Order: sequence, then structure tokens, then C-alpha cells
Amino acid sequence: MERYEGVGCIVLDVRMPGLNGPDLQDALIGANYPMPIIFVTGHGDIPMGVTAMKKGAVDFLPKPLTMTNS
Repeated sequence: MERYEGVGCIVLDVRMPGLNGPDLQDALIGANYPMPIIFVTGHGDIPMGVTAMKKGAVDFLPKPLTMTNS
């Protein structure tokens, strides 16, 4: 796996073709890949979000996303 040295993040969904988001997160952790991970999904639940964040995900957001001004 080629390392990306720029600035960015990886956006994953729980359900993806082939390798699902949590499995890809595990593979990236195993490869010591430093890019931050954000999950955006319509198929997640609280335990799944807690697990993803304990493994280092920056956030676990439900779909549909709503844009708000803070």
C-alpha cells in the first residue's frame, strides 16, 4: 500500500462493495496508515460508532448529513 504523505482524510461507509468500512479501518490500522478516518453511514448504530471511534475514527456521522452553521 503506497503511503499518502499529503493532507486529507479517509471517508468510509459501513456498507461498501467488497471490503466493508470497519474491515477497511482494521486493515489500515494494521498497516499503520496515519490518515484520519471519518465514517458517514446510514447503516450504523451506537455500538458500531463507539467501536469505530475507540479504534481511532475521528467521527461517525449518520446519513443524511445536514449542513448547519455553528
